[in-house]
Amino acid sequence: MRTRRPHTHNVPISCAPRKASCPTCGRHGRRKQVLRRTVRTLEYRRVVHLDITYGEYRARCGCCKTFRTHPPGVDLRDRYDDKVRRAVLDRILDDRMSVEAARASLRRDFLLELSDGFVYDCLREPRQGARHGRLS
Repeated sequence: MRTRRPHTHNVPISCAPRKASCPTCGRHGRRKQVLRRTVRTLEYRRVVHLDITYGEYRARCGCCKTFRTHPPGVDLRDRYDDKVRRAVLDRILDDRMSVEAARASLRRDFLLELSDGFVYDCLREPRQGARHGRLS
């Protein structure tokens, strides 16, 4: 018996304007290059990836040499967006599931395979976005 691979849905997101503000001081920097990456998000019984187009900028201030933009809810270098982290925390803290039960629930409902390490990282320390009110 063959197992069918689920259909993958891609959602394009662009956050690469010609000029962007430095995350530290707010001075505008000019775009140096345009980059792309994919991030996994949640949708019930579907595999959904965000195709993010973002920019790398040359800073005009002394804070940093370069910086990159990112859409709200997706931090730099993350493989999953904040919806996935919120779903893990909701199942463990609100629904009082064990880590194994939470992983099984996410696998069943969202076709999402998460590692134990990612689940424990969600529990271990608050993310920088949580301090700015994006995760809570």
